[in-house]
Amino acid sequence: MYMDADLHRLEFIRQAKLLGLTLDQIRELVLTTRRQTCSMTRPLLSRVLGERIQQTERQIQALSRLKRELERQRRALSRRPLTDHGRGYCACLEEGNQLIPASEIRPRRLRVGGDSERNGETRGGTAAH
Repeated sequence: MYMDADLHRLEFIRQAKLLGLTLDQIRELVLTTRRQTCSMTRPLLSRVLGERIQQTERQIQALSRLKRELERQRRALSRRPLTDHGRGYCACLEEGNQLIPASEIRPRRLRVGGDSERNGETRGGTAAH
């Protein structure tokens, strides 16, 4: 049987996952809340959420670049003549060497104690004490 504190902790974890926080970040926050008061935990949570916001902004920028490149490729494709694929493969995208690497779109791991530039991947929700 779960106590009220356990249920609240599980809800906090669920919300943090919905926000995209990593399991390491969530673990650190849960451990911190057990040892310290909300007034001491809140700055840590605020910093982690700020890092997640920055990460999300970078992902949005990368996705916007990808969208523009996809649109450019589609426009270019409509102007290219049809070929018979005599080379044994489709060369319709050969001129598009400016595709955005997947690493720029995928989130990087964010650590609770580290900066967002060297760390990364998350999944998440809304957190409250």
